[in-house]
Amino acid sequence: MALRFLGAPRRPWTGAAIMLTEAAQSLCNFWLRLAKVSHFVTDKEKHGLQRLTEVVKETLWDRVRRFLAEHRDAPLLQSYSNDGTPLQNSVTVTERLSKHHLVKRKGKDTTEFLLERCFFMVLGAPPVLLMREPRPMMNGVKAANCWAATRDFVPDVRAMGHRGLLTKHFAYDRKFVVPLERFALQEEEVQEQRSVREEGEQAMLSLCTFILVTACILHLAHNALKWAMFHNAPNAFKLERRFGTFG
Repeated sequence: MALRFLGAPRRPWTGAAIMLTEAAQSLCNFWLRLAKVSHFVTDKEKHGLQRLTEVVKETLWDRVRRFLAEHRDAPLLQSYSNDGTPLQNSVTVTERLSKHHLVKRKGKDTTEFLLERCFFMVLGAPPVLLMREPRPMMNGVKAANCWAATRDFVPDVRAMGHRGLLTKHFAYDRKFVVPLERFALQEEEVQEQRSVREEGEQAMLSLCTFILVTACILHLAHNALKWAMFHNAPNAFKLERRFGTFG
């Protein structure tokens, strides 16, 4: 049912449409219930959510593979973006001081998570989305860490069979644009030098690949609003408490 809900082809008969509607509503209710702040997730729900997450990820990957196979020779835009966000999590620390003395402490710990998504687009066809669960960044969100996450997440469409014009677009927070653009161009230069030693199709594919790195427009708008509000309300503490309403 999850596969049907996430965009797999529908069967052309009424019974399947009714089942699809019921399954979609059931999944929506399940996710909305778990997303409530007041809801305590049980172990059974956590196990089911983990299984559902893996189904969603595999379904998205399958859609990307089929999309690239159907548009093997078409000009392709591959657009990737990421953003870091800090989240407070409940943490339990247990320490055994002696054979009969066990100390347990509970508290909050802030962890930086990286949200990633990648769109694949060709003219005349609906885009396909690829995403994954938030990635914990134990060493913080830095340029080098963001690029390592990019390389780990973004698939190599050439290796997956695409042979048309390819534009690789990357959108990052403005503070990372310069170093990440350098990383992207350096990696593409290495690929070009490798393809120069080769002949035929591989050398041609290198000439048909373009790199574009831009600042995220949402970050720019977000910062512009923050700076405009801070000019009239210079109290950073109060502004932080109210900014979520406008973010």
